[in-house]
Amino acid sequence: MKKTMLLLACVAMIAIVAGAMPAQAQAAKGLKAGLTMSKFTGSDADAIGVNSAYHMGFAFGAYTSYKISPSLAFQPEAYYAMKGAKYEGGGDTLEFKFSYLQIPLLLMMQPGGGKGFFYAGPDVGIKLGAKVKAESGGVTLETDVDNVKSLDLGLTLGAGMNFSKYSLEARYTMGLSSFDDSVNPDDLKNSGFTILLGMGL
Repeated sequence: MKKTMLLLACVAMIAIVAGAMPAQAQAAKGLKAGLTMSKFTGSDADAIGVNSAYHMGFAFGAYTSYKISPSLAFQPEAYYAMKGAKYEGGGDTLEFKFSYLQIPLLLMMQPGGGKGFFYAGPDVGIKLGAKVKAESGGVTLETDVDNVKSLDLGLTLGAGMNFSKYSLEARYTMGLSSFDDSVNPDDLKNSGFTILLGMGL
């Protein structure tokens, strides 16, 4: 409940700030691509009883940035991202491979108009696919995962540097809602890091 209230507070704050933007605010646009390192969090994330490792994937998409002041901007994004988790033990591997359309709504601060920037905001994921791959004794099986919610809610925090029209950034997205949609759901959330290279257009 507390995390849901935090997410709603972030959305409300961004809506207020976005509404206060001048009508003539100029939008900067660009593309981003990079790597994702994700795992499951939540009270049931380690219930499988084997070692967990990061699931590696990639992300790519686009952003639009609206200047509110010299040091503050509102930046909505839309990008494809791979999430999931990997469990290894006794020579066996179980890997969950999820894909989402991520829509973060970020407030970005650039202190003193310098190259460095920080940002935070709510992040909504729309499920595009969910699979699990099992490897044991040289045999590999892959199948779809049922009972995964269509929406995945999170909170994104990040920082980076601008280099002319390019940027390099690192962000962490903390899962706020369990994705398990089964009859007796476990507390399982998507969380992880993303390293992104951006290019202004």
